[in-house]
Amino acid sequence: MSVGKNIRYHRKRRGITQKELGRRVGFPVASADVRIAQYENDSRCPKEPLLGAMAAALGVSPAALSAPDFDDPVALMNTLLSLEERFPVTILQEGPVTRIQMEIPSMGITQLHCLLLSWRNMRRKLASGNLSREEYEEWKYSLI
Repeated sequence: MSVGKNIRYHRKRRGITQKELGRRVGFPVASADVRIAQYENDSRCPKEPLLGAMAAALGVSPAALSAPDFDDPVALMNTLLSLEERFPVTILQEGPVTRIQMEIPSMGITQLHCLLLSWRNMRRKLASGNLSREEYEEWKYSLI
């Protein structure tokens, strides 16, 4: 999704209006909703400080707002190819399912390794019913 779509998604997920988000990041009340609409419609792109302020106001990591566009197959493929530059990647075909396997060493990339293990544990809790979808999304989008 684009930055604008990510902003809209998280704003709606929080149940706040464009005007409220704009007010929280310091826009004048009279134009707050118009400014946020411009960002959500991708007619403007927020600079890093504003993106950080929006993320803080929405209670998410700035990375959650600026994530790559996975709706575009070419953009997604470029992201995967970039990962291949850093980690050994294997493409597996199992019937109609294509799987991607990455080898990420636990040594040297300790923080990523810990985050991946945390993700696995949170998905297990979600699948077993020990965690609600809302709790999972709170965890997922607040990673720093």
